[in-house]
Order: sequence, then structure tokens, then C-alpha cells
Amino acid sequence: MRCRNFKPLVRGTLLGFADLELPQGFTIRDCTVHEKNGSRWVGPPGKPMVDASKALVIRDGKVQYSSVIEFADKRTQRRWSDEALMAIDRYLQSKTAAGG
Repeated sequence: MRCRNFKPLVRGTLLGFADLELPQGFTIRDCTVHEKNGSRWVGPPGKPMVDASKALVIRDGKVQYSSVIEFADKRTQRRWSDEALMAIDRYLQSKTAAGG
């Protein structure tokens, strides 16, 4: 897996968004990168939820999102997240080393 881009946006647990290129030759854009209590994880992109009248679903003042990618199980999701974090770290290290 390779990180093609990272856009920082710190809000709550969110650190930013990453575009991840998979070995199969496709890119998943806007994966979310989070950190809480020293633990980091990557989530696949989501789409805003809408109700029957096409209004955004909002709970506790926050727009709710639904998944657009589903993993077979939690172990598979965790393995994907760990690989994504390694790719993001490599990307950020290369940008730092290049002075950008």
C-alpha cells in the first residue's frame, strides 16, 4: 500500500485524510486518520447519511456517516488500518526529508 496524499485536519480524534493506493492498482481517497489515547487507526471513507426527506442525519450536533467499504471482519480491518498507517508514516517521512 502507498499513501499518495495526506491532508491534515485536526478535529477531535481526526488527524486528517489520506489517499491510499492499493497494490491492485486503485486508490481509495479521503481515508480518515485518527488518534486517541496513544492509539492510531485509519478508517475508510464514508458518505453523509440522509433521511427519507434527503436531510442530513445529525446526532449530538454532528453529521452521521455510513461506510462505503465493508471489511470481512475486525481482524481484516485492523490489518488494513495497520498497513495504511505504515504507508502514511512513510509518506510523511519522505515529505519531511524532502523539506516539504
